[in-house]
Amino acid sequence: MSQPLCPECRLNLVWQYQGYFCPHCERRVIKHAACHDCGHPLESLNACGATSYFCAHCNELKSKSQAVISFTLADKTAK
Repeated sequence: MSQPLCPECRLNLVWQYQGYFCPHCERRVIKHAACHDCGHPLESLNACGATSYFCAHCNELKSKSQAVISFTLADKTAK
């Protein structure tokens, strides 16, 4: 898997406090998974170190390769 990039500055994200963070933008980044068939959000299913996804709209289990992954910046937090 390639290193995820910040959607704003396109630099590598770091894993911090159980989520992605862009040190350059100083903001949290949220990972989204969408169904490649219908575009609806996917529910993440984690078990035994493997990640699968479920699409409630298609009513189907989806593999990682069937998920369209994107990242968005979270709202800025007060310092």
